[in-house]
Amino acid sequence: MKRIRNEEWKLDGNLKSELQRLINEGFQRQEILPFMQRDYSQYAWSSRTLDRRIEFFKLCKCDNESSVNDAYKAISNELQGPGALLGYRAMHKKINQVHKVKIPRDVVYAIMGDIDPKGLEQRRPGVKKKKEKKSFESPGPNFVHSLDGHDKLMGFQNWTFPLAVYGCIDTCSRKLLWIKIWTSNSDPKYPGLWYVQYLKRSKIIARKLRIDKGTETIEMTGIHAFLVQKLLGTDGDDTGAESIIYGPSTSNQIERWWRELHEKLERYFKVILMKLKTRGHYNPNTQLDRDLIAFIMVPILEHEVAIFIKLWNTHRIRKQRGVSLPDGIPDHIYNFPEKYGLEECGLRISDKDVAAAEDVATIASDNEDYISDNFRKICKKYAPNEIKNDQIYDTFIYLKKKVAQHT
Repeated sequence: MKRIRNEEWKLDGNLKSELQRLINEGFQRQEILPFMQRDYSQYAWSSRTLDRRIEFFKLCKCDNESSVNDAYKAISNELQGPGALLGYRAMHKKINQVHKVKIPRDVVYAIMGDIDPKGLEQRRPGVKKKKEKKSFESPGPNFVHSLDGHDKLMGFQNWTFPLAVYGCIDTCSRKLLWIKIWTSNSDPKYPGLWYVQYLKRSKIIARKLRIDKGTETIEMTGIHAFLVQKLLGTDGDDTGAESIIYGPSTSNQIERWWRELHEKLERYFKVILMKLKTRGHYNPNTQLDRDLIAFIMVPILEHEVAIFIKLWNTHRIRKQRGVSLPDGIPDHIYNFPEKYGLEECGLRISDKDVAAAEDVATIASDNEDYISDNFRKICKKYAPNEIKNDQIYDTFIYLKKKVAQHT
């Protein structure tokens, strides 16, 4: 493609927006440059041209128009919700990306110390005893994807609340690739469907899957083994069977992220759910109550988890003792492995390949829902607007009275 070496980039609003997004997400100049060279290759790029263009657009991490009052308001709002579980670094990133308030990190620390000094101290690194880390190596992104279900919100015997999580992480870059919130993660047809949906979006399949050996993974592992065998053939380095690595979930790479999710997000919602149960408003043995919890909570969790994933994928991982993996931002490591002495290990896959795998598997259909259409319509009649985090408790009680009239 012929490069444009004139002043047209100055009028490119998309270029300005993308540069500001990468700066907001904490990427450094040398990390931003590969994105620009890849996504805006019509312009000439170097470290100096990047600096000049950032200066021309007047882009920076901090914004003089963002006042301490704006930050105080945003942090106060976050501390009333699941943001109460965040440390000051994570809070700084969240108010920057979600609330568009750009102030120095030390100001965020000072404000959190003013509003909630006890909570800030409890979240200080070093308060909890850390386990000794074990050595882990990987040749590059998409070599191994680690998948597992997460049931912390489901309560006693993974049954009390119909709120299950299933997800996938790239073990090399530690980038979260996909997370699904559903009423159950134990039926093999659903993880199989979610895996196929990911393959259709990404057009790439990992060399290996790292999972625990459970009934819920039967369809997913069958699909993966079939496709790897189809792509590599019998002469490949990996046969279908060898592309599946089984092991206990405690050894699964994604377990580290589940702890992060629970500590910094889920605990907030668990308090509300247990309050509904202990006060007698929610009965886990009643299908109406279970469907209402799903109607209210699944969209809320999807929204909050999507934000959490974005913050995770753009946070900076520091150098870790005993871990032979690169330090940096997961999204950058995943997209530009060559910058870290790694290589892209995934296999390109076509829609035709995925369709062939679907033919040999038993998975759910794309239009299946976790509650019936009729039940959703009734709930929407009485709660047509988006339900906020601080409205969960009252909305459940209100909807239970209204929806019960239709049953």
